Amino acid sequence: MVGTFEPVPALPRCTATVAVRRAADPWQPVQAVTDDSLQAHLARALAHFTGAGPNPAPPGRALDHLALLNAWSQPQACLLPQGTTP
Repeated sequence: MVGTFEPVPALPRCTATVAVRRAADPWQPVQAVTDDSLQAHLARALAHFTGAGPNPAPPGRALDHLALLNAWSQPQACLLPQGTTP
């Protein structure tokens, strides 16, 4: 399964695409799907800042995310840790 996040040329905003391939079969046609994750995350953050919702990223989780993003930025980031399977 391959997914592309918006913006996708020739598609409206908040639309992503998905393609599926099984073994040696050809790729299934790409399908458009609603991708409003950015808007959903932004809405949660705005709700928190206006006092209408909980903090969507408490400091501990935010630091965990920062460490993960830093790890992904390293040259060997595409390698899986020892003993892990995709």
